[in-house]
Amino acid sequence: MTERRRQMEEGVEFEVLVLQQYCEQWLPAKEVTDYTVFKTSQQIQDELSEMVDISINDITFNLLKIGFKIAINPEGKPAWMMQRR
Repeated sequence: MTERRRQMEEGVEFEVLVLQQYCEQWLPAKEVTDYTVFKTSQQIQDELSEMVDISINDITFNLLKIGFKIAINPEGKPAWMMQRR
């Protein structure tokens, strides 16, 4: 049985599964470099909006849980530090 299948059978919300798949293309950045991409929870919600209805709080909770860190982006706002895999 695949991990996703097991999670679905255990009642993990499908919104979280979609977010997890989205996050598989990113690594948590440990520091700001030329390769760092900044994304807010709102931006992630907007990117996923055509597939799933997920709250900003759910996105924030799950990104914190899997190890993403927050930093101040070049526009002076808090955002997730991410790096493409």
